[in-house]
Amino acid sequence: MQNITLSSDAPDGWTVEFSESTVSVLEAGASCELTARVTPAEDALSGDYVMTLSAENSEAEDSAEFPVADMIPAMVIVMPVSWVWSTWLLPLLS
Repeated sequence: MQNITLSSDAPDGWTVEFSESTVSVLEAGASCELTARVTPAEDALSGDYVMTLSAENSEAEDSAEFPVADMIPAMVIVMPVSWVWSTWLLPLLS
């Protein structure tokens, strides 16, 4: 395949920069490694997002969705539950 162009569909305000935006030649059965640097919007809220990365040329096209998750909300929820469990509930059960 020749002249494969990479593109992205990310949430509003996010940027995606590829290490190479075009692959000039990719032989059958071969692979190549590229980097996509994703920068969230400055006002992005914690949560789960999905972005789509695509590759296409004049002969074919394909895309894949990638989840982008933020673990901060999970930590905020888990830490207080752990504190309540060890401070209040566990002593009552003992």
